[in-house]
Amino acid sequence: MKSGATKFNLIINEVDQFRIDSICRRLKNSITPIEIINWLKNFKVYEIGKALSILEKLEYITENEIIELYDSKLKKILTSNLDNVIIHAVSEYGKSSTLMVYYLKKTPTYSKNKERIVFYYHYSNFKHKIKSIKEKTSIIFLDDFSGSGKQFVNYYKTYIKPQIISNKNINETFFLTLFYLKRAKSYIAKSCTEIQLIGEVRNPAFLSKGSVFGYRKSMLPLRKFCYNYGENLFSTYNKKEKTNEIHALGYKNSQALIVFAYNPPNNTLPIIWSSKNWIPLYPRVPQNKMSKSKEIRKKLAHEIGLMKESEISDVFYSGEKDLGWKTINFITKTDFITYSIIKMIKQKRTLPVICQVLGITENDYSDIISEKKEIFQTNNSLTEYGDEIYLETKKQLKLVKKEIKNNNLTFEVKENYYLPKNFKGAI
Repeated sequence: MKSGATKFNLIINEVDQFRIDSICRRLKNSITPIEIINWLKNFKVYEIGKALSILEKLEYITENEIIELYDSKLKKILTSNLDNVIIHAVSEYGKSSTLMVYYLKKTPTYSKNKERIVFYYHYSNFKHKIKSIKEKTSIIFLDDFSGSGKQFVNYYKTYIKPQIISNKNINETFFLTLFYLKRAKSYIAKSCTEIQLIGEVRNPAFLSKGSVFGYRKSMLPLRKFCYNYGENLFSTYNKKEKTNEIHALGYKNSQALIVFAYNPPNNTLPIIWSSKNWIPLYPRVPQNKMSKSKEIRKKLAHEIGLMKESEISDVFYSGEKDLGWKTINFITKTDFITYSIIKMIKQKRTLPVICQVLGITENDYSDIISEKKEIFQTNNSLTEYGDEIYLETKKQLKLVKKEIKNNNLTFEVKENYYLPKNFKGAI
């Protein structure tokens, strides 16, 4: 089924608006009502209820939750294991291995045990380094989601097992993944008896018994709805069979309903993330992410531009230029980044996401945090003064937007911020 986008003017009734607001809260404000409404334009008018039903069961895993999950699972492994440890992120399939390692290094358990932990960032490290291991060593394979377990087993048997099998000092092997489906556990246990799977279990969305959507009578129409759209949204080429494999309900029919702060896995229903002639809610494709980042920057620039005449303007208009007959204040790049970080910290955006949106490095981010110590307490929290600034900006924006609405003011874009065509009647 093709997208119904642009075929109708979407009108949201009060009930649907309430559902949308509730979904935004459930998804920890990682998206806005406007983004949900744009996504709903993919569907026909009479399908809006079904689409919202899917979102009401979607899970959004924040950066802090990712760290907490990795911490609890790593602790479970290391509490009873005193070996030296090799950690290797499973990365053959282009997953976010760098980010997985980043989050794991943020855990208290890693900090307490880092003296005995080393990271192998590529499978070739096993070939070159494994022979030098002379003490009892365990290996932890790192991932974020395992749907069938087949990708991991193929990766392990192809690249890792042949390298480690002859070294008697390799003790235990673990597969630590944030989430996995029951069938993944069964397949791994059957194919690699030496691997211990550690993670949180989830059921496929449309399981015959135990679906999050209830009994089959209510579940099957939603499955059909997702399948009809999904079959045009995600496929992979099978080199062996020389055919395209359709993954209408997520990779290998995973039927997952999970989105991570840095990316949705391809196991999740494609109607959530696909960009194939489709408006994604959480895009996986880099180009779409960049487009979304640009929109967010534009919105932030708009907001900071609106505050030019407000009581809070001194905080975000630190630039000065002497024209001879008067001095004008303007927004510096640091002002814009500072305001943006304040907003996104309060929205619980993750560090990688903030950096991606603003087009800055983590070092740039740290420099801003250090420079503005009166505003930022840590990398992801504000000082009391920072909270006061945030609350005051919300108040001032509300007042300015109310005045704009009451006076029918319009805006045009200039450079990196918005300037009014007219303000209080003046041209």
